[in-house]
Amino acid sequence: MSPKSAKSLGIESGFGPHGGDYVTQKIRIELNGRSVEAPVWIIPGHPDNCITLPLGYGRTCAGNTGTGVGFDAGKIMISASGWNTKGATAKKITGQYTLAVTQHHHTMDGRDLLRTQSVHDKVEIAHNHNSSLYSPV
Repeated sequence: MSPKSAKSLGIESGFGPHGGDYVTQKIRIELNGRSVEAPVWIIPGHPDNCITLPLGYGRTCAGNTGTGVGFDAGKIMISASGWNTKGATAKKITGQYTLAVTQHHHTMDGRDLLRTQSVHDKVEIAHNHNSSLYSPV
């Protein structure tokens, strides 16, 4: 879900204390009398007013580790509509969910995304014996 869509629903999320954990709130998505509860992953660049749901999760018989983990987006899928549909509603519900993530989309730990320098700057840096592109702290 996009940041704008999440904000309109009052969804808050962020990285947890372990660095690879993403703590977020949950929503209930309803479509044609069916519903599913799912955690929200806020992704910059995702289209506004759209929700992407992964398929193949929400296992009910996967042993001690997998049973009851995730959610089954297939519960609201209608075969006649194919892979996408319109008309679903989303509401924030109580509860948090922790996702394990390995990609921290668009995060640079507070650093600028790109640093550049001109040839003139490079000569000046060499004369000052400062080889860093970053300002001194």
